[in-house]
Amino acid sequence: MSSDLRFYTQVVVLRRLPMIVAVFLILAGAAAYMALTLPPMFTSQARLLVEAPQIPDNLASSTVSTSAAEQLQVLQQRVSTRSNLIELARKHRVYPSIDEMTPDQIVDRMRGDLVMRTVTGRDQATIMTVTFTARSGEVAANVANEIVTGILDENVKLRTGAAGDTLAFFQQEVQRLGTALDEQSTKIIDFQNSNLNALPSGQAYRLSQQTALQERLAQARRELGQLDTQRQNLLNLFAATGTIGGQTQANSPEGQLAQVQAELNQARTVYSDTNPRVRMLEGQVARLEEQVTRMKGEARGEASEAGSGEAGQPGDAAPAAARGPETTGNPLLDVQLSELDSRRQYLQQLIPEIEAQMADLARSIDATPANSIVLDGMQRDYENIQAQYNAARASLAQAATGERIELSAKGQRITVIEQATAPTEPTSPNRKKIAAAGVGAGLAAAVGLVGLLEMLNSRLRRPADLTSKLNIIPLATIPYIAAPGETARTASWTLAKIGAVAVLVFGALYLVHTQYMPLDLVMDKVRTRMGL
Repeated sequence: MSSDLRFYTQVVVLRRLPMIVAVFLILAGAAAYMALTLPPMFTSQARLLVEAPQIPDNLASSTVSTSAAEQLQVLQQRVSTRSNLIELARKHRVYPSIDEMTPDQIVDRMRGDLVMRTVTGRDQATIMTVTFTARSGEVAANVANEIVTGILDENVKLRTGAAGDTLAFFQQEVQRLGTALDEQSTKIIDFQNSNLNALPSGQAYRLSQQTALQERLAQARRELGQLDTQRQNLLNLFAATGTIGGQTQANSPEGQLAQVQAELNQARTVYSDTNPRVRMLEGQVARLEEQVTRMKGEARGEASEAGSGEAGQPGDAAPAAARGPETTGNPLLDVQLSELDSRRQYLQQLIPEIEAQMADLARSIDATPANSIVLDGMQRDYENIQAQYNAARASLAQAATGERIELSAKGQRITVIEQATAPTEPTSPNRKKIAAAGVGAGLAAAVGLVGLLEMLNSRLRRPADLTSKLNIIPLATIPYIAAPGETARTASWTLAKIGAVAVLVFGALYLVHTQYMPLDLVMDKVRTRMGL
C-alpha cells in the first residue's frame, strides 16, 4: 500500500503536475475573469396584496367572480407581453447596447430579469412580488414600479370591463325578451280576436246557450204541432156544427191571452227580461191583446149593422186582411184562424233561425278544443318568455349593482403594500462565490482529468505491472535515464501548451463577451436551461 502511494505521489502527481496546475489555473482564472468582468446587477422588488371585497357578498356581490390566483395569472400574462417588455426596455434604456439588440434578445433578457411570484393558500392572503434586476438600481426600481402600475391598471380595466360587458349583455337580453313578450302578446290577442266565438273561456256559456236553443226549438215545434191540431179542430167543429159557440173559454182569444200572460209572469220569475222565452211570450201577449181588441171592435160593428138591417153582408164589414187568407163567413172563427196562421207563420220563421243559431254554436263548440290547444301553447310560450324576462330583469339589477361596485372600487382589488425602491448595493454577481467556485471547479477538473488519464494508460511503468500483467517476476529493473536537457525541453513544451490553452480559453471568453453575448446573459441562459 505504501509503495502504491509512493508511486502515485512521485510518478503520477509529479509527472502530471504541470497538467494539474494548467487545468486548475485555466478554470480558476476563467472564474476570476468572470467575477471581475461581470457588471454589477441591482434588484428592486415591489409587493402587491389582493384584498377581499369591502361589501359582503350576502348584501351585494360583484359580477366578476375570478379567483385571486387566477386573476394575478391573467394580469401577469397581460403585462409581460412581448410588446410591453420591448417598450419598457427601450423607454428606460435597461441595457446599454439595446440599440444593437434584436427584439428577441430584448424579450429574452427582460423575461430573465423580471420575476413575478404569487404566494397564496387556503385561509391565507394572496401576495404577489414583482422583482426586476438591472445594471442600475434606479432603472430596476422604475421598471418594477411601472410593471406594478400596469398590473393595477389592467386589473381595473379587466374588472370594470367584465362588469360593463355583463351589464350590456343583460340590457340587450331584457330588450330582446321584452320585444319577444310583446310579439307573443300580439299573437295571442290576434288569435283571440279571430276566434272570438270559439274561445275556451266562453265554452260553458255556449253549451248553456245550445241547451236553451234546443229547448226553444223543441218547444216551437211542439207549439207548431199544437197550432195545426187546434186549427184543424176548429175547422172540424165549424164544419160539423156550423158554429164555434161551444168552444171553451180556454180556447177563446181571451182565454189564450190569460194563459199566455200567466206563463209570461211565471217565466219572468225564472228568466231575465232578455231571455228568448220571455221575449217570445211578450210577443204572444202583444198579438193576443191586438186580436182581442180587434174581435171586440168587429163584434160592435156587426151589432150596429144588424140594427140597421145590413146583416146580410157581414164579410164586407171586416177588412180582408183581418179575415186572413181563408174565410169561413164566421168572423170569430176567421179571427181565431188568422191568429193561428200568424202564430204558425212566426214559428215557421223562428225554427230555421234557431236551427241556424244552433249550427253556428255547434261549429264554435267543435272548434273550441282545437283553439284551446293552440291558445294553451301560445300561453305557455308567453309564460316561458315572461319567466326568462323576469330572470333577465333580476340579473340586470344584479349586474348594475356589480358594475357600481367595481366602478367605486368596493369589490376585490389589488393594492401596493410596498413600492419598489432603488437599491444602494448590488445584489449580483457574488464575485467571491464565483471565484471560489472557479477554484473548486479547477481542482476537481484537474484531479478528474489525471484520474481519467491514469485509467486509460495501459503502459508498464513498474515491476508490479510486469507481475500483474505478464505473470513473471523480474530479477532487476533499469529505470529510464533522461538525456541531458531532455527534462528542460519537456517542461518548456508543457508550459508552452499550458500557456496556449490559457490564451485560447481567455480569448474565447473575451470574444463571446464582446462579439456574441455578454457573459452575464450567457450565465442567465445556462441557469435557465438547467432550471436553476
